[in-house]
Amino acid sequence: MSTQTDALGQFTVGPAIGTLGTVYGLRVALATAALALSPALALYGRALRRGVDRAPSSPAALSVLSES
Repeated sequence: MSTQTDALGQFTVGPAIGTLGTVYGLRVALATAALALSPALALYGRALRRGVDRAPSSPAALSVLSES
């Protein structure tokens, strides 16, 4: 599901940012892309605070890990 969401985001937002770059310039397009990706910084910070070595607690996650 996450890969489909990623593809949809690239399909819809990518051309819009490209249009901004064509009309207003590369700086505007890069700033817009940076703003669009900035919420990911909060998620990375949260993941770092929680710790990387933390084991998954849900049974579904444990079964996926045991299969690989």
